[in-house]
Amino acid sequence: MRFIFALSIVFILLFGCTQTPESSEVDDKLEELEQKLESIEDNIEELEDKVEVLEEVVEEIQTTEPVAEVQEESEEVSDDVVQFKVTIQNVHSSYTLSPGVFVAHKPPASINYVGKVIPSELESLVEYGNNTEFYKYVSELDGVVAAYSIDEPIGPGESFSFKIAVPKDKPRETYFSGLQMIVETNDGFALVNNIALFTSGNGAKNSTTSAQNYDAGTEENSLVGSGFEGGQPDSSKGSENIDNGTPTSPYRPVSPHPQIPKTVMKVIVTPV
Repeated sequence: MRFIFALSIVFILLFGCTQTPESSEVDDKLEELEQKLESIEDNIEELEDKVEVLEEVVEEIQTTEPVAEVQEESEEVSDDVVQFKVTIQNVHSSYTLSPGVFVAHKPPASINYVGKVIPSELESLVEYGNNTEFYKYVSELDGVVAAYSIDEPIGPGESFSFKIAVPKDKPRETYFSGLQMIVETNDGFALVNNIALFTSGNGAKNSTTSAQNYDAGTEENSLVGSGFEGGQPDSSKGSENIDNGTPTSPYRPVSPHPQIPKTVMKVIVTPV
């Protein structure tokens, strides 16, 4: 390429003239042309060197493994709140806990209905494990700081953890409560009620609480684990679960469950 380029320039300079120069003038022209060609060659060599360097740089960039930009996920937590990790444990060898609802709350909010007839919004949870209506209901209660929905069942020996954020104002009035259906029953549920989140000195508190088992009083109790025909939920039956079981008439107040004496659910709360 360099040679062809040089010949082209010679051709232009020699044959582009309209007048025929004298011999000495031709020599001068040739000498001048040679100098120009040498200068051009020098420039070309310099450019080739630079191109070579650039190619090496490009190759090095292309073959270098990219450095992964690792960003730790961080939760921005306000100085006005305290975070806790909550772990729900199913400590029973046979029973399953349904989806459930948990709340951080202050007075007058409460989900303890012992000795009372349950609100209608809780019925679908305690009879067939659907927590949608009750979650919405407690979210709107006066005094509820935050509501948390557990949307998957927790099997025997399994656990589920999540975090809650609680305001620091009036900490000794802040509690944690929650409930889940015991699936192998007609309308039984496990309840933790009014777990204190702070000490008397307003410090965040560790706690482990065993839930109490209750009978919601909305259905007659059949043999525990007797299945759909016994009035207990079956996820494959869908909406048929709504009318399954024999309703009590009238509904009875919530009371300790006569068939489930052993602990099914434990709740561990740890400041983080």
